[in-house]
Amino acid sequence: EPEKLGDVLALAGDSADNIPGVSGIGPKIAASLIQEYGSLESLFENLDNIKQNARREKLKSSHDIAILSRELVELERNVPLDLMSFPKHFDGVSDFRMESFNQERLLAFYTGMGFTELKKRVQSRLPNLGTRSPPPPTDRYSSILDDVSPSSQSKKSQGNKTQGGNGFVARSNFKAPPKPDDYSDVPF
Repeated sequence: EPEKLGDVLALAGDSADNIPGVSGIGPKIAASLIQEYGSLESLFENLDNIKQNARREKLKSSHDIAILSRELVELERNVPLDLMSFPKHFDGVSDFRMESFNQERLLAFYTGMGFTELKKRVQSRLPNLGTRSPPPPTDRYSSILDDVSPSSQSKKSQGNKTQGGNGFVARSNFKAPPKPDDYSDVPF
């Protein structure tokens, strides 16, 4: 249950957010204790019912740390928005909302970059596009493998079409890979 996450974190701690928790109590034990007793408060009211002596003693000696940890993981819900300061070009919180994105352009970008699995996941979450394929991307870059054919590898002399007899065809229309600015409207 999501509302009990704070109680679990108060016992187990969270090193990413410097929440100390109770030493020796990990996430699994913390979750089972909160599941059994319902809340951190109820757990500490019923410490005498805990059968494992070492665990009971750890919890008794770490009561204050567990309560402090619980306060640290609680989100502040009463932030007065009218007292917040914003950058000059923002008028309020609503200006921070993300604008809608160009779905076709995003899918074309994923196709062009070869992000097939990511593209499939995004398509499954975009109901109005379904499984329809986006238009093919423009030729923004090319791979040396695009120009290798079995016959070109066996023929070492193809005039000025190959370089150094290595089987790779030189391309005069090679374009540089895309830059982030080319996709400034695509949310990453």
